[in-house]
Amino acid sequence: SWYNDAKKLGMQIPKGIVKNPFIENTDFSKLKFIKFLGGEPLMEQKTIKKILNQCDLSNLHIQLITNATVLPDYELKKMLEQVKCLEVKLSIDAYGKLNDFLRSGSKWEKVEENIEWFRSFVNKKFLSIHSVASIYNINKIDELVDYAKQKEIYQEYVPLDDVDWMQPKHLPLEAKKVLAERIQKQNYKFGISLIYALEQHGNKNTFIEQDFVMNKLRNENWTALNPELLELLNLDKYV
Repeated sequence: SWYNDAKKLGMQIPKGIVKNPFIENTDFSKLKFIKFLGGEPLMEQKTIKKILNQCDLSNLHIQLITNATVLPDYELKKMLEQVKCLEVKLSIDAYGKLNDFLRSGSKWEKVEENIEWFRSFVNKKFLSIHSVASIYNINKIDELVDYAKQKEIYQEYVPLDDVDWMQPKHLPLEAKKVLAERIQKQNYKFGISLIYALEQHGNKNTFIEQDFVMNKLRNENWTALNPELLELLNLDKYV
């Protein structure tokens, strides 16, 4: 979706990899570790299976980073059952519909179903939720933290380190103080990095101007999903 947005905005798109020569006819039998990430890697299951067919699965550790919108098909599932270790990190940024806004193409009801599938398929100590805190969700991290605790899944937040206009630093100073105190009070293990992100200098208009462009481009609006953010931005209403 980011590439589609960039094209509509007239931005130059990097050409990227046209053909990967290592996927075809390569001896991966001595390979010990593979990390699959994206985008969403489970949208490329044909390629993943092609790679795994060249590996010694019994000696392979796989780390899969997925947004829980897609499940492995039957054939890939059987292959994953044979690996030495399967580690899955679920890229989920918020609880409920706000996650759908942050993860284009996500449907929370389906994500919840898929979380349950991964809970039944992956060893508990190798399943976790990895979340990114941006200006859109940093005031609501407690909702996902509580959900992960309920599901007995290890979960952590890291501050957004790219896409400058979405970073929490662009909240007004008083809002950042309120949120920093809230995070400190909860004593989250990951809290220090989020507080540091809030302490950086930003500009509210940087967020508002670019958010307006993106909402219009995607025909989206977050205000009903996170009304507190309006208050934190000192806005009565926002389109």
